[in-house]
Amino acid sequence: MAHRTGIALWFSLAAALGVACGSSDESNFNDGSSGGSSGSSGSSGGFGEGDDDGNGGGDDLADGGACAAEEVAATRKPVKLLLALDQSGSMGGNANNNRWVPVTTALKAFLAQPDTVGIEASMRLFPVNANENTRCNAASYATPDVSMTALPDSTAFSSKLVANPNFSGTPTRAVIKATVADAKAVQAANPQAKVAIVLISDGDPAGCDSADRNINNIIGEVSPTKDTIPTYVIGVGNINNLNLIAQGGGPRDAFVVATNDPAATQAQFLAAINEIRGQAIACEIDIPPPPAGEELDADKVNVNYTPTGKATQQLTYDETCAAGGWRYDNKADPKQVVLCPETCTIAKADPSAKVALAFGCARRGGPK
Repeated sequence: MAHRTGIALWFSLAAALGVACGSSDESNFNDGSSGGSSGSSGSSGGFGEGDDDGNGGGDDLADGGACAAEEVAATRKPVKLLLALDQSGSMGGNANNNRWVPVTTALKAFLAQPDTVGIEASMRLFPVNANENTRCNAASYATPDVSMTALPDSTAFSSKLVANPNFSGTPTRAVIKATVADAKAVQAANPQAKVAIVLISDGDPAGCDSADRNINNIIGEVSPTKDTIPTYVIGVGNINNLNLIAQGGGPRDAFVVATNDPAATQAQFLAAINEIRGQAIACEIDIPPPPAGEELDADKVNVNYTPTGKATQQLTYDETCAAGGWRYDNKADPKQVVLCPETCTIAKADPSAKVALAFGCARRGGPK
């Protein structure tokens, strides 16, 4: 039997990286009175026109023009961020150019944001306050100062961010090597999670031997995991080679945060780390298994997108992703719905937006 039930799977893109599905005793039914044509597909990102009531329109519906909708509870897959925060003397600066206070103020604000539910983070501070042999050794950073902690959190991180630092050297390679090793372990233990490294520093590597200061050697630590565990860089003031690290280990250049205005530093840093959170979101959505005795009808799946405060829009199916919309991970045996790159970018820019999978109605757009 074809899977004709109108199941709607809702989840928040603020922290959702795909979903695992449970069951629900609650059903909602759309009698089709506000359906009909879902509008043109000319909108950017493969979006069609939606209904003001949030039902997202629809093409010809199965079962006599009515499409039943049953909500299915969704479990968010976690984001895990591994923070590496520079606490060298230059971060403390002086009374007129203090980088530590606005940066840590913004960091604590992000970590305590209510909408970080579903995200976990750990933190390493570098350098350690020790001699060069110790502070330049990756083993010194093997254990994070704050272990992986569920957000929002207002105590675990704040307790480590209380004073202006004044420590010598910037052993970037040592902390990166330790953080990458930890990130691999986190990913192995949580294969469905999205894991990312965030390096926050105000300058080039300093101290240690020439091999540890060599920027190519540092890039060599992050580049092997670029596609699976990206490294993002927030450069506070002087970025220089930090941009090369960002390009070698992640999907974009380093974020640049000004330091001549504490209020601007705080605002720019918070904007950067919020963008990193968005970039860590995946645009692959697991298709829930059909009810017992039924099978998925891949021609009767639709994807609805609800921007924050706006009407629901139905995305267009596009196997080639030439014009945005969505496609299957494998058309012959679909396990996931994949938002096309253009659509994914739009969705990531709106962390409070919602996406729904609806089953049972004729698919909108693309060849059958």
